[in-house]
Amino acid sequence: MRKRMLKSMIMLISGVILGWGLVFVSDALAQEAAGGGDKKDLSSLSYKDGGPPATFFDYWSQGGPTMWPLLGSLVWTTAVCIELIIKIRFKYFCPPLVVNMLTQAMAVQDYQKAWRIAVENPCPLSSIFSEAIEKLPQGKEAMETIAGEMAANISGDYKIKNAYISLNATIAPLLGLFGTISGMVGAFNSMAYSGAVGDPTKLAGDIGEALITTYTGLIIAIPAFCIFYILANRLRQVLAGAQRVLNQLLNDVDYNNLPELVVTREMKAAALAGGIQAVSSTGKLAGKAPSQPVAKAEDAVECPQCKAAILVGMKKCSKCGTELEWE
Repeated sequence: MRKRMLKSMIMLISGVILGWGLVFVSDALAQEAAGGGDKKDLSSLSYKDGGPPATFFDYWSQGGPTMWPLLGSLVWTTAVCIELIIKIRFKYFCPPLVVNMLTQAMAVQDYQKAWRIAVENPCPLSSIFSEAIEKLPQGKEAMETIAGEMAANISGDYKIKNAYISLNATIAPLLGLFGTISGMVGAFNSMAYSGAVGDPTKLAGDIGEALITTYTGLIIAIPAFCIFYILANRLRQVLAGAQRVLNQLLNDVDYNNLPELVVTREMKAAALAGGIQAVSSTGKLAGKAPSQPVAKAEDAVECPQCKAAILVGMKKCSKCGTELEWE
């Protein structure tokens, strides 16, 4: 019995000694393998000398060639955002000065003057109003139809520009993913052909490219998506406000006494030729009349019989047929 206990104690002590011996040997072998030479601290070196990236240009270089299309996407998105932020405003769509002048002209039912004001002061509201007032002789339905079409065209133009922001917000993460795959391919090639399995430093550059491009793509995409939806909602609000202003202007129309003519071909030709001086939102002239003389056939007066608007030089009133004599 004692011999068995003695043998068991000897085996137990031998196992403990052997286990501790293996631990010490493995630690020594690991230290020797890891420190076949002591690694230098590279944190104090610059990126060009093998140190970690510290500046924007270091990270740019580490991101690789994919950073260039990402930069193009960022510039494009920023330019469109700035333009839409400036233009999608109620004061841009409906300048207060233009609204006041149109309101005064419509209050006295001077439709030709209102049309001139709209043409002289280009803005989304005046574009819709000028087209609508030209259809006034055809009735309310024709005016509402052309106004709806013009509003849809203007809204479509701004929606197309806003869609470019959404496009870049979608493309930027895909470009980042492209850079990620490119970096991972380089990392696997380093593992396969450059012996990078036991040396993580050989994989750091490729992995850095993979992560930086993805990070950059998300930096571009996240704000772009937010701005896209903000501008879309803002456009709907501004268009709704412009529609209310337009409805208020057209409420002053007397549909029971519509003129037979509001805008003549001569008036439109003069407007297209640039013979009308535009008044900016500050009340100052935004442009000058051309050097060539422009016909003033658009000047109108009241018919002495029916008080309808007639052009200077007309032989007969288009409404009542009265023959006219001019001095």
